[in-house]
Amino acid sequence: MSQITWDSSYSVGIQKIDEQHKKLINLINHLDAAVGKGQGSAMQGDLIMELAEYLMDHFGMEEALMDKYGYPQYDAHLQIHHSFTRKVKEFRDDIAAGSLSVSEEALVFLGDWLINHIQATDKLLGDYLREQGEV
Repeated sequence: MSQITWDSSYSVGIQKIDEQHKKLINLINHLDAAVGKGQGSAMQGDLIMELAEYLMDHFGMEEALMDKYGYPQYDAHLQIHHSFTRKVKEFRDDIAAGSLSVSEEALVFLGDWLINHIQATDKLLGDYLREQGEV
């Protein structure tokens, strides 16, 4: 996977969400670099753990905003978050068990999922939150 570079087209127009998206991209890029340098499963596991923990914080913040403002697509958005979190936890658990190192396919999945989620689902959320007065 090539490194993901933040692009203004990824902005959802809510500063705290954009900042967290940038951090998620950075974490995926660090994981990609570790895999590219052949760093072992312990390092990859640490990075996946950090990514999983940060995802929980990020998704929690988004979900709190959706709840606060009565986002009409809350349930669907929540299910998307849960599905992705399960997948990241599977990667983390497999690495912790020593049965997997992060593959190129997993990296592409992580990067593609995040960018697609930002550009589709989170942009809609950003539009709604701005309409409600959140910046």
